[in-house]
This record gives sequence, C-alpha cells and structure tokens, in this order.
Amino acid sequence: MTSAEMYQRTLELLNKEHTGTIYPEEFDIFINIAQEAWLKNRYAEVGLTEKRIDDLREVKVILPGIAPVAQNTFDLPGDYLFMLAAAFRLQYFNSTDPCVEDGTISDIEIIGTPARSDQKYVQIYDPWSKPNNWRLYYDQVGTQIKLITGTDSIAQSATFEYLREPAAIQVTGVPVDCELSRETHQEIVDLCVRKVLEVIESGRYQTFLVENKSTIV
Repeated sequence: MTSAEMYQRTLELLNKEHTGTIYPEEFDIFINIAQEAWLKNRYAEVGLTEKRIDDLREVKVILPGIAPVAQNTFDLPGDYLFMLAAAFRLQYFNSTDPCVEDGTISDIEIIGTPARSDQKYVQIYDPWSKPNNWRLYYDQVGTQIKLITGTDSIAQSATFEYLREPAAIQVTGVPVDCELSRETHQEIVDLCVRKVLEVIESGRYQTFLVENKSTIV
C-alpha cells in the first residue's frame, strides 16, 4: 500500500468501530508508532522463519570494514536500530597459540556474542565461557560497541549486520510510503488502529498527540 492507501484503510477500520476519524497529521504520528512497534515485535523472530527474514529485507544492512574509533571500540551506524550479528577481525598479540605470530591479523572474521547484562561477569570470568581470541563478546554502551577479547589482541575491523531505522511514513507534505515489504502493511495498519482505539479509550488523546508530535518528519 501507499501511505495514502494505508491512511484510507485506517479510516475504514476506525469507521467500523464508530470512533470517528483521525486527521492526516494524527495518522502520521500513529502509523509511525505502529511501524516501530511492529519492528520491535518481529526483531526477536528475525532468525526463526524465512517469512520474518523476508519481511525485514528492506531494512536489513550488512556493513563491512568498520574501523575502530578507539581500542576495541566501534561507533554504531547512525541509522542503527537492532543488531543481528557482529563479527570482528583481530590483530593478535601475546597469543598462547604457537601457530599465531604477534602482530598478524586473523584471516577470518570471528562472530561476537552479546554480553548480557545479567550474565556478563559470569561469562567473562568463568573458565568455560571466558573470552579469548576465538570466543569474543561485545557490549553495547550507548551508541558504541565495545569488544571484549580477554587477551592482548585488539580488533582491527568489524562487520555489523543490523536492522536500520525505516523511513517515517507520512501522508502530509511530501508523501512517504512504508519501506517494509507490502505483505507487512496490513499488520502495521491493524496495529495503528489498535493504538488509536487504546488512546481514545484512555481519555488522553490530545495529550498523547502533543507528547508524540516529534515523530512527524
């Protein structure tokens, strides 16, 4: 659907609920909240089914050759939303592996594992799970990824596979259509309608619009 078609479909569904109408400016707010909610709901399922992978293909990015901004520290891309995978190429120092020379760089990228906040220190210090040159962890701190090697080796580059922020949908001004696959549009519209109904029922309609006006592009 185009953004205009999504708006019209939203009006039709609201009319069935006898809730009146919403103006285009209000639709721009609600539909983008719905799009964000849809992405969050699907993020955990992205690797589970082919359908979910296909649904998100337009906002999936693979960005190789990222240079560190400080030792073992990388800036996240400006359009970053959710991380799918992070891999790192190391330069080895003081390796316990006799086959690895000091200063050499790994031939392959090594997949990192997210360091979960509730298990981070167990992972790092447990002898069975602690990081090494072949078992890497990374921690997301604000807008940066910090690699945990557990050795003297340092990251030379990274590849991030992530979901980026989609363009904001709008019918006002210059229309912007939904970037996600067409098969997802009705699901996003349905979420939009549910959100409108929830806010109306809460009695906070005008307050909600004011609080979320910044979502309009």
